[in-house]
Amino acid sequence: MPPFPVAASFITTLTQRVANALIATDETLLSVKLPPGILRNIGDTLFFMAANTCAANANNKTSKVTFGNSALPVAGITFTSNGTPTTNYGWITKRGPNQQSCVGITFQGLAGGSLDRLTDLTEDENTPLQVKLIGSSDVAAGDIESRLLQVIYIPAGSQFGFGAF
Repeated sequence: MPPFPVAASFITTLTQRVANALIATDETLLSVKLPPGILRNIGDTLFFMAANTCAANANNKTSKVTFGNSALPVAGITFTSNGTPTTNYGWITKRGPNQQSCVGITFQGLAGGSLDRLTDLTEDENTPLQVKLIGSSDVAAGDIESRLLQVIYIPAGSQFGFGAF
């Protein structure tokens, strides 16, 4: 396995604007490929932030984030956003061999409404994994567009440079 840092570190930040091209089909807007074994120790965590914006119409749009083959807690939220943004935050933490816990928070719309969810995952950590921002619209192409996908690795016991308390 490749060596991983002992302090929190950015894996990547993507800011390309990619819009859905198909109708009623989940499409990957942004994707980050992770190396095998990235969650090496119990307590290792991946933090992600994903954001998208939606066309100013009442069409149903869906925003999802996936980790490997698992839809994360922020997945499958369908909304009629009328031109407002959606931001998803999540923490994927190793809790055992090929076992992860995920906490996700979604903020949708300018009013800042949120949806918080928890789930357990069983992704194979010995294979490459991907974090994906997925979008779809029931009505029209161009209804949902990516703005950001950022992934950060936080090793177990990391103190973020603040030292022991």
